[in-house]
Amino acid sequence: MRRNGVAGTVGEVVDRLGALAADGVQRVYLQVLDLADLDHLALVAQEVAPQLS
Repeated sequence: MRRNGVAGTVGEVVDRLGALAADGVQRVYLQVLDLADLDHLALVAQEVAPQLS
């Protein structure tokens, strides 16, 4: 998971996605394992996504 996936703290995820972007990746798909876990979705939307734009 750590090699090809993205997991970790907000900072780790932002860093990993930033590194992928620097390598030319233009699109990623995020998988949420529990769609009822609104806290997880909110965390990505409020803490991760704003740092990527």
